[in-house]
Amino acid sequence: MVTPKISVIIPVYNTEPFLNSVIKSVLNQTVPPYEIILVDDGSTDDSLKLMNDFKDEKIKIISIENRGCGAARNVGIRESHGDIIALIDSDDLWEANKLEIFNEQFVIHPDIEFAFSDLNRFEWSTRQFHALSSSQIFPMIYSKINQARYQKNKVFRISKYDMFVLLLNGYPIYPSTMVFRKSILEKAGLFDEKKNYQEDMDFSLRCSKFTDFIYIDHQLTNIGRHTSNVTYDYVNWDVNALKVYDQLLGSDLFDKQEKKTILFHKGRRMCSIARSQLNGHNYVNAFRLFMAGLKNPAVMFKAGIWLFLLPVIFLINSTKSIKRMTAPSH
Repeated sequence: MVTPKISVIIPVYNTEPFLNSVIKSVLNQTVPPYEIILVDDGSTDDSLKLMNDFKDEKIKIISIENRGCGAARNVGIRESHGDIIALIDSDDLWEANKLEIFNEQFVIHPDIEFAFSDLNRFEWSTRQFHALSSSQIFPMIYSKINQARYQKNKVFRISKYDMFVLLLNGYPIYPSTMVFRKSILEKAGLFDEKKNYQEDMDFSLRCSKFTDFIYIDHQLTNIGRHTSNVTYDYVNWDVNALKVYDQLLGSDLFDKQEKKTILFHKGRRMCSIARSQLNGHNYVNAFRLFMAGLKNPAVMFKAGIWLFLLPVIFLINSTKSIKRMTAPSH
């Protein structure tokens, strides 16, 4: 049985404080990668100098003008010579046995072209881990793996359609957890370089059209949080997800029934964003989103109810605010 060659792609942009640990977490794998391709995306700190300090024959360094993570990943993928691509961002870390576990699964399942695992989050400043893993935060995956084909060692095979629905429902596959065969790119394409957000969601959804997924229910990736990325705009994340839905609806990749499913989940997420805007007293934005929901058959009724309730909610909250402002101070 031929063991696949794994190419590791690391896009780098101004992550000098973390980069040494990141590269070592890849070099210290129990099953070493075939090659490590570092793509410097126009860093303005000393990231490139630090990369050049590593004297390892497996490491290849490429420098490009700043074009974003998607472009940097694509450059690395195009320059790779392995059969399998493993991605890791330059502020994340891998467990030492990650590639060993993924390598085994790709050997066992020659027909599978995409695999991912659970992850943990940690703070670079303290090295303290967050309480919940990604799959604990997004537990919808457990409803799918309960129906999936269990392999062993907490490894599950998820069908194309079930993975498609999971992704539409908001389950995130972070790039640093992705490991996929290079062959999937001939069908699904590379990362969309025009996207600044949700390029990973878009890529995973396109891949779900062509292959079942392997999910490994172990935290093999650790996502690092720091001052440059810790403030995550979840509303913006949802808004950009809507753009992904629109792009997929306009593409020829998905059939009529699949587009109906995309439209349904777009409507659900649209109403979710509108409720978030409502909770933040952003009534105009909420109104616009609910109005847009009226055009979506999947949530037309729900959007109509919220539009009916919107003036009442506005009056109640306005009255409460006036009472607080006019209440005598003690």
